[in-house]
Amino acid sequence: MEILIQIVFLILPLIIAIYNLDVFYGNEDTKTKVKKLSIRVLMILLLIGLNFQFGELIGRKDMALIGAVSGTVFLVFLLLICEFTKIGMKLYDNYTLTKILNDKNQIEEVKDVNNLGFTINYKEDLIFYNWQNVTSIKLKSHFAEKRTIKTIGLSFRFSDSKKKLNINNHFTNFYYLLRNIPNGYDLMDYNFVESLFKNLKTCSFCGLVSYYNGRCLNCICSLDFWTEEQKEDYPTIEDYIKEEQLELFATYSRSEIFNEFKMISLSFEQDKNWKPLVSKQQVLQYSKENCW
Repeated sequence: MEILIQIVFLILPLIIAIYNLDVFYGNEDTKTKVKKLSIRVLMILLLIGLNFQFGELIGRKDMALIGAVSGTVFLVFLLLICEFTKIGMKLYDNYTLTKILNDKNQIEEVKDVNNLGFTINYKEDLIFYNWQNVTSIKLKSHFAEKRTIKTIGLSFRFSDSKKKLNINNHFTNFYYLLRNIPNGYDLMDYNFVESLFKNLKTCSFCGLVSYYNGRCLNCICSLDFWTEEQKEDYPTIEDYIKEEQLELFATYSRSEIFNEFKMISLSFEQDKNWKPLVSKQQVLQYSKENCW
């Protein structure tokens, strides 16, 4: 009986501590997360207190103290691991995105797609792949929360080689290739591709018809990124969009010609009715102060 009591009052706090993972990775605002976490911490402290009380009743204070201390230490350790893991993942995602956007030497681009095949520009080497040599194409996708596309890729197999070609949406013009794959490949998920392009909406940030399930497939911006923390700096959603547009359309040298809010894309069409919330003068002033 004594052992059973110790197991119950030691395991229950650990289960609740593990359950706290959803607080760290949920979409709620900071106030709601703190409220949830506080309630669960109080539950754990109550269980640890009961653990100690039962230890006194059965005359084993040492076991009760060991259980209470062990549960508390494990809880603190687990929460710290959760927090540092979350921070690490965020830093890695930011590093990856920055590398993709800024690494000029790592050219990854779909140059052309036609009836004969497609051309990939990889590290300044142009490689042509003939459709006749492609034996299978498999779509691989990974979604973040709310079914937002995080990564989506294509895996090609060829009749004249045992090697595979794997490309993903980090490649420029990837979606241009995706929407122009010929019919007839058994492993290819054509229904997903049709649904994706059928449900595209105009992106408020860049003006292309490229917004899918809460995120732009072209500029990677999202209205969901306007969090409680962001609202401190940008009180309205319009303020947030303006800030993102200044970054999107900025020029990075005095000699660079301003693109007049036109995004060059083979994958997506420009919405002719879309208008930016910032002016050319504002973009150039932002560029002068932050990019030149």
